[in-house]
This record gives sequence, structure tokens and C-alpha cells, in this order.
Amino acid sequence: MKKNLQELAKTVAQVAKTLVKEGKFLNKNPEVRMNICMKCECFHNRRCSRDLCKEDKARGIKGGCGCYLDAKTKLEAATCPKGKW
Repeated sequence: MKKNLQELAKTVAQVAKTLVKEGKFLNKNPEVRMNICMKCECFHNRRCSRDLCKEDKARGIKGGCGCYLDAKTKLEAATCPKGKW
């Protein structure tokens, strides 16, 4: 739960920074990001599943973020935890 809140806070901070600095916050092509997500092993019920994608720090594998992708893919400042976009 704590990690989920930390990830949410990080995403909110990224979005706020973009809003203030650049005056924009919507990604112009969220469907491109969603198509990438839909092919990912973490994708489940339009979310980036923490259950399907466990983090393994020892092997350098990042886990799913748990975010709702319909919203996250539209945010310009948001990023994929696996580095896919």
C-alpha cells in the first residue's frame, strides 16, 4: 500500500511539474501508449497489474505500477514503469 501511494505521489508530482512549467498536461496520442500497454505482460483489466508483474530488484526487473491506464496514458508527464513509453 505504501509503495502504491508513493508511485501515485510521484505521478502527481510529474503532472504538476508539467502543468506549471509547460502549461500542458494531455498526451496527444494516448492510443499509441494504450496499444503498447495492451501487449504488455502487466496489462489486465485496463490496469498495469502489480500482481502479474512483480518487482525483482535483484534481477533488475521493474514491477507493474497498478495505475488505471485509461487515465495514465493520457497524461503527458506520466511514464511506464517498465520504460516502454
